Amino acid sequence: MAPPRPSRRLALLGVLALAFTACLAPTLPIPPPSEPDVSGPDANGMVTLSGKAGSAQAQAEITACNEAAGCTDGVWTTAGADGSWQLAPMPGKSKDVFLVWQTVGKNVSNAIEVTVP
Repeated sequence: MAPPRPSRRLALLGVLALAFTACLAPTLPIPPPSEPDVSGPDANGMVTLSGKAGSAQAQAEITACNEAAGCTDGVWTTAGADGSWQLAPMPGKSKDVFLVWQTVGKNVSNAIEVTVP
């Protein structure tokens, strides 16, 4: 088999360089989950956040924390295959702001703010 002509070599090097560059390109950021439904606070001072189907990426890790508490005790869950999720009751009171975000692999979305009614 004859060695490739210079023009073919350059084309092959160009394709390889392009493929390598594409591998190094940053991934697009993932969007935050849609604003969840908020229930509570109940008689025990607990709030529940839940997202409907399609509100998060399938199997994403959904995390929330209460800013009034300094976001020191976040809670998390995994969204279902349909993107629905529910975070277990967590301490909160009326007008508290919760930050909610999703993580898929190593990609973390921006947080959205959710205010307890």
